[in-house]
Amino acid sequence: MGGKQARGDEWTADDAALWNTVVIAGELDARRVPAHRTGTSFALQPGEIAFVGGPFALDEWRADGDGSYQQSSTFAFGGPAFVAGALIGTAIGNSRRRSNARWAATPMWRPGFAGWVIVTNRGFHLSTDHANLFWNWESISQIDVVGRGQLVMFGESTGGPVRWMIRTGWAELVFVLWAHQQHPDHPQYRGRGWLHPAWPEWAAHMGHPLPDGVLHGQPSGRSELT
Repeated sequence: MGGKQARGDEWTADDAALWNTVVIAGELDARRVPAHRTGTSFALQPGEIAFVGGPFALDEWRADGDGSYQQSSTFAFGGPAFVAGALIGTAIGNSRRRSNARWAATPMWRPGFAGWVIVTNRGFHLSTDHANLFWNWESISQIDVVGRGQLVMFGESTGGPVRWMIRTGWAELVFVLWAHQQHPDHPQYRGRGWLHPAWPEWAAHMGHPLPDGVLHGQPSGRSELT
């Protein structure tokens, strides 16, 4: 995270989200339940507290095929030129189908879905037009912040293991809450590698200084957010 740019021309919604993430991280360091609250259009679990919400989009590391494809054969009748042309056309079509099948069978980042993320003390909800997907912290085995507002997570879903790249202004907060609960020794959490070291100074320059004390000390060990 040290190589990303901390400066910009204006204060954005993502900057506001990061500012609040730093504040919430400070509250966790002080072993306090974060004071932030947001409303939801869906019912929360007993004891679940919704902290913040915002838009998200995600990509999924996956293959979209198994490498198989339907090969065409040609039976052409006519003059030599016509027959040759038909055979060449079939060969080109088969080559394209083979290339497309190979590409579909190659695991890579592929477009997933988008919607609204709600971050809570228990995990996070991904609300879309079709469903509300809830991920609790225990279902996630690894999270790494890979860029400003971007994280990569490995988790165990009801359909099996997934690897997602999630882009949201609250990516850093998802990481902080997960690491606080599940992996307080994560190097990015322990060393605050999720936050560009020049960003707090830039935020103050933009008229948004962080409260005194929120960046002092080291992150605390695991504590219950209930």
